[in-house]
Amino acid sequence: MTVDDIRERIKKKDIELYVQELLQFENSFDGFEKAIEPLAERLKIGRVEGHLHIEADIKSVQDEDRHDVFYAGDGLYSEKGKYQKTFPAVENGYCELTAFPYENVEWSEKEKEDIALLLEILYLHVTRSRLIRKTREYSYCNLITMLPNSAGFVRIIQQRCQNQTICQYNGFYFNLKSFGLLSYKYGGAEGDLIIKRYAVAVRKWLAEDETLAHLGGDNFMALVKKSRTAEFLHFLEKVEVTAKYMGRIVPVYIAAAAGVYEITAKDRDPRNIMNGLSIAVSYARQHKLPYAFLTDKMLEETVDVQRMEQMLPEALEKREFQVYYQPKVDIRTGQIVGTEALARWIHNGEVIQPFRFIPTMERNGFIIHLDLYILKRVCEAINEWIEKGYKLVPISVNISRNDISGVGHDPRMLAERIIRIIKEYDIDPKYIIIEVTETTEASEQKDLYDFIKNMSEAGIATSIDDFGTGCSTLSVLRDFPVNEIKIDRSFINHEAFSTQDQIIIKSIIQMARQLNLNVITEGVETEEQARFLLELGCNHAQGYLYDKPLEQSAFESRLSVGGYDRKI
Repeated sequence: MTVDDIRERIKKKDIELYVQELLQFENSFDGFEKAIEPLAERLKIGRVEGHLHIEADIKSVQDEDRHDVFYAGDGLYSEKGKYQKTFPAVENGYCELTAFPYENVEWSEKEKEDIALLLEILYLHVTRSRLIRKTREYSYCNLITMLPNSAGFVRIIQQRCQNQTICQYNGFYFNLKSFGLLSYKYGGAEGDLIIKRYAVAVRKWLAEDETLAHLGGDNFMALVKKSRTAEFLHFLEKVEVTAKYMGRIVPVYIAAAAGVYEITAKDRDPRNIMNGLSIAVSYARQHKLPYAFLTDKMLEETVDVQRMEQMLPEALEKREFQVYYQPKVDIRTGQIVGTEALARWIHNGEVIQPFRFIPTMERNGFIIHLDLYILKRVCEAINEWIEKGYKLVPISVNISRNDISGVGHDPRMLAERIIRIIKEYDIDPKYIIIEVTETTEASEQKDLYDFIKNMSEAGIATSIDDFGTGCSTLSVLRDFPVNEIKIDRSFINHEAFSTQDQIIIKSIIQMARQLNLNVITEGVETEEQARFLLELGCNHAQGYLYDKPLEQSAFESRLSVGGYDRKI
């Protein structure tokens, strides 16, 4: 065996030991110094450094630039004669590894080959360790923005609680306004990039010790120093990013609705902070506020809502929900031409108004059960009135937009359920009007159109509630096979009617009549309003001028006489 053979065997053994030692530390860069020591002594390596540089892109919100010393020998090392190799990083960047010789040492070409192999193995170890670490970190981050997700944010709060710095910050939960429209306009892929650019812009604004988290979709959380709270809320009112549209880069301005939790030294449970933030942002969104600070009143209301949610299924089963009827009246004659079925919750003798339970049902998806329940009770009432010999009028039954376009809902299946109920009670479809509200969301418009079309094909009339308040008004008149529109009360509840009011209402009425649609105005409270509507060509009204919503027995009494003495 030659000297070279012996050297090769020693080198091979050293490399094997080097690799085995590294594998014991697969999750970190630790252990490298011990692993390389035999090779370093043989090759006279005085120091090994690494430089990892990752540039922010779609995979990474922040730049990353780190320097590591993997090995430092006892003697002095020299910059002269260093050996350096650059490798591509898995992300958008590079990994640069450098070996330095001891002073007065010059490596041979053969030794440089050995050092190159050493660095290549180190690179594989660094990449593998980083991949394992990143894989674990990914369970705590959002994969679009690479920011902490909900679990990651909780972990950060826990760390701040443990080191007793959490009370230096306020918590923020913010939701981007109208992001669905942006995503629809620019496309889903560009929508993800807009979210990414938004995250970069917000992260850039924050200080190094402040935290931004991305919960998913258009929902973010943050920890911001208390002294910067007002400044941050102002910043969230208008964040500028860019979007690619038809081959051009265009500016996009994004506003957010925010909930704020003022963290104190007593806060030790991340769940309480997270729950408080959810309550505050929900309040801001429901009340169309730019932001809302969590208050004790909000917490009390949340407890009430949770209690109400628990009561709803049993209340429906016990038939605690009663149908009240508000007449629709011909302004000229006072005759009842229709009525709207409205839900009232009678619990322990108390009448619970819709504004207290409808929003809760809308949020938790229970509203579909109430809507179909009301439809069944209306069908029962129609059959009772037929037996009593009353002259019937069409009854409007409200169907929530969430029933049509909510998560897991299908407009065609909903239409089939409504048709089936009407058939089960053997009701002539001409006595039922399904009342829905218009929408500005393109995806919801498609679902609404499909639903109305199915109703029309079954001979069931439909009515658009709150007409004129959405952006889709003209397209609804043109494209949707509806039978009736209800002009929103906001057009007539001014103390004095403006010229603009008159022009808008008159235009709506004229267009509707030319399209053979019935027009009714809701919220009519005075004879002046009724007279104004009549002059503009609207003959039907609904409101307190005639009656508030009536219990069934009271409505039957009114129905038996056919209307009101009041004529305009």
